[in-house]
Amino acid sequence: RARRRPLDLPGMAGRLLLALAAALAAVPAVAGPLPVDRVDLVPASAAEVQNAVRSSGARVSVVNVWATWCIPCREEFPDLIRFGRDFRDRGVALVLVSGDFADDTAPAREFLAEHGVDFRTYLKAGKDQEFIDAFDSEWSGTLPATFVYDAAGVRRRSLLTAVSYETLVREVSPLLVAVPSTTLALAIGDAMPSAEVKMKAVDGREITLADSVGEKGTLVVFSCNHCPFVKAWEARLVALGNDYAGKGFGVVAINSNDPGTVPQDGFEEMRARAGERGFEFPYAVDGTSDIARAFGASRTPEVFLFDASGKLAYHGAIDDNSQDAGAVEAHFLRDALEALLAGRTPDPAESKALGCSIKFR
Repeated sequence: RARRRPLDLPGMAGRLLLALAAALAAVPAVAGPLPVDRVDLVPASAAEVQNAVRSSGARVSVVNVWATWCIPCREEFPDLIRFGRDFRDRGVALVLVSGDFADDTAPAREFLAEHGVDFRTYLKAGKDQEFIDAFDSEWSGTLPATFVYDAAGVRRRSLLTAVSYETLVREVSPLLVAVPSTTLALAIGDAMPSAEVKMKAVDGREITLADSVGEKGTLVVFSCNHCPFVKAWEARLVALGNDYAGKGFGVVAINSNDPGTVPQDGFEEMRARAGERGFEFPYAVDGTSDIARAFGASRTPEVFLFDASGKLAYHGAIDDNSQDAGAVEAHFLRDALEALLAGRTPDPAESKALGCSIKFR
């Protein structure tokens, strides 16, 4: 029987493309394939997709509507997935919505599995025109279509043709720059917040920051497992933490990330990481992300060093070169620790924290 495609490519050119779709060679995968049964394709209306975007906590959300029968969709897919992976740690969420048939999702699942897709994936539900109008009333329904939303869930861009990696970077980057911080970081001289809030440490104990205060000062580092910046700085951070914990400083590493967003940041993964890396100080879970909010932390790693009176004395990065320990010129954290040991005020008291965005719960 004749069937209308959920979202048709209009016109003669569209019909020709559809006729040729079966002959399209597979697009090379950008990551290792997944088992098909691991692909989660959830039916959702446009309103449900947009509600998910608004509640995601992402700085920018990129919603791509595609279908396996759409040749331009398949051609743009590697660039789209590459962009999603490259910008995930910068607060960008990629959301994929398939326009394939609801009663035959096998082609879409196989395509997503082939490309190792690990982003949120939905299957278009509801009437075509309602779906189209909900995204952009000027959209004809031609696929692919990409819609860019800001942190408040407001549509800021409609890209109604196939996109390249460079196009996505050009369209999304200004929105990342424009997004203001949702919290203000502590100022130098501020007292330590949330000191009595209990956190579960990887050794099974419940601890608080108040429990961890040192005679000479207290080092609090917002960290995680998955972030490339954390991994690059980790050996230096662990060496500093272990060393200065023996010199009268309290040291605590805190993971505020939502493991539902980043499974690598789950508690068991934290426990394994602390053991492998030789942490001699607590590594604890901020189970609501509210401690990070109270500090105004937004990055991993992000350092807050308090003096013996509990006032913030240094805030920022570990040093000035995450990638090459041998090329470091400014040892911000080590110098600040040494200053407090000597009874001096750290100078500089602040540097720019570089890293991945915290994935707030």
